[in-house]
Amino acid sequence: MACCALSCIGEPQPLTFEAIEAKRMAMLDLFITEKGKQIRAPGIQGVFVDKGSREIAWPAYACDNPKCPGRKADGQPYLFPWSEPRFFVTPEGTLGTIPFATQNDWQKAVKSAGGHLVPTCPECLKTRRLSEETAEQRGQFTKFVCRYELPESIVQRAQLNVQSQMRKAYDERRAHHK
Repeated sequence: MACCALSCIGEPQPLTFEAIEAKRMAMLDLFITEKGKQIRAPGIQGVFVDKGSREIAWPAYACDNPKCPGRKADGQPYLFPWSEPRFFVTPEGTLGTIPFATQNDWQKAVKSAGGHLVPTCPECLKTRRLSEETAEQRGQFTKFVCRYELPESIVQRAQLNVQSQMRKAYDERRAHHK
């Protein structure tokens, strides 16, 4: 007899690992264009061109520096895109890429475009004295910046982790009943 919604051991079946992974892949992330347009889209797609504005939508980063000049009055962190020179919008409005032969070539392109090799808060940069910073100070600013995660995605990720644990336990119990 095949197992269905109720398992052979008399308990409801949790989601399959495949279903859990599909839900993870569909989870929304926040993307921001250079002009500040915020877009919610599945995070799995990565960088993309916003069809409406024809701008690149970059993953959103947050600055958790308590002294960040961009921090909102309600305490929310400053959100910003982190762009890099290998992506561009083609005349057709699609995402184009420039391949770099070496990591060093990419680093030179980032620096020549006025960018930074790691996500860096543009608001904090306005008050920093980069030429006077120690490596430790620079490292602290790096630690303040992280990929932003939508509050609903944090909740969904936690729920999916529970579902995954339930599935693992279910499969282990089922293996013992065979």
